[in-house]
Amino acid sequence: MPPITKFWLCTFKDPDSIKSPEFRHLTTEILEFCSSYTNPEPDTPPMHAFYQDTADPARLFMITGYQSQELNDEAHEKYAEKYLDRMFEFVQHKMLLKLDIDINTLPTGEHVTVAYGKEPARWREEDEAGGWDVSESREGADENDRVWVQVSRWNGADSVLESVQPIEGERLHLERIAA
Repeated sequence: MPPITKFWLCTFKDPDSIKSPEFRHLTTEILEFCSSYTNPEPDTPPMHAFYQDTADPARLFMITGYQSQELNDEAHEKYAEKYLDRMFEFVQHKMLLKLDIDINTLPTGEHVTVAYGKEPARWREEDEAGGWDVSESREGADENDRVWVQVSRWNGADSVLESVQPIEGERLHLERIAA
């Protein structure tokens, strides 16, 4: 199976949670756990990161990559057992998108823009990386229900297409808080 990348959007139940030592410790634990499956060598690029939405600091975004769906399934089963209840003490789930794409082909630096939505020909930037959502929850969806996800570097400046919002989606400017 191909590598996968997942995009998880959630919101803080209490916006001050991001500052709490308990939450910071939990994100560190989660990233170490995820990396134990995907980054056996310490010098390999990180495949998991938490970001905060710069326009709405109450929104948390995780980008996470696995070499295969099978590896993700194995890790997720143990992750859910060990961390999900603790994570849900701080956040509420909003959305999960999954691409059949290697996370290493995406820009995942300190500042990124993630845009997702329908009809990407109207709003996506051609030179950026992305793909179609293939989440199990979307199986059976017709061509008109497909969601495009795009990741690009963000340097604080607006691009030509910045003012064009995705159809039934949005464009998020994110700042990495942990990787």
